[in-house]
Amino acid sequence: MVCAPGQYVPPAQISLLDLEYVAIKAPMFSFTRLLGADPVLGVEMASTGEVATFGEDKYDAIMTSMLASGFKIPKRNVFLCIGPVHAKLEFLQSARELLELGLKLYCSQGTYDFYKAEGLAVELLHKPLSKKQPNVNDKIADGEIDMVVNVRDSRAVEDSLTDGYMIRRKAVDFSVCLLTDIKLATLIISAMARRRPPNIKSWDMYGQMIM
Repeated sequence: MVCAPGQYVPPAQISLLDLEYVAIKAPMFSFTRLLGADPVLGVEMASTGEVATFGEDKYDAIMTSMLASGFKIPKRNVFLCIGPVHAKLEFLQSARELLELGLKLYCSQGTYDFYKAEGLAVELLHKPLSKKQPNVNDKIADGEIDMVVNVRDSRAVEDSLTDGYMIRRKAVDFSVCLLTDIKLATLIISAMARRRPPNIKSWDMYGQMIM
């Protein structure tokens, strides 16, 4: 509807249940410019930018939003360092989906032990402070890791917390995609598992659905 200047525009009554699409907004953070900062997001943090996108479903919307904010779909190797046991359980299906996509999964010791016991074909990478080889920081620096999934355990010992920080910081410094929220990670991997690109449409097409 086009209105003349000064003309009253009645508010549109929209029920979210009636919409035929999903909208998702992804924040953008300049952690590469914040040397030494721990790239873990909190609810009180202000982003340096945001990308709002639409999709036919939540999978289209999240993948479009993440791609627009700089996310790169992994093609080779993924590193998993998931602290809490409940998070390891929640991510189990996602780990299987990554393997089904043909990706190689590297894991830190605790995550490796857990998923190996579940019958998954995972490989061990040692944490930075262990000084053992093969070491995750070396793999990241050598460009061999495409994505890092690191979920913190608030009850972890100090060394483990420091290792987690070093892994997250290394990923950011070498422009490796980093996911630190288990809900976001599982949703993105579910979208990847559909094996199809998001159906990207112009804003005008979604706008027509409202009118």
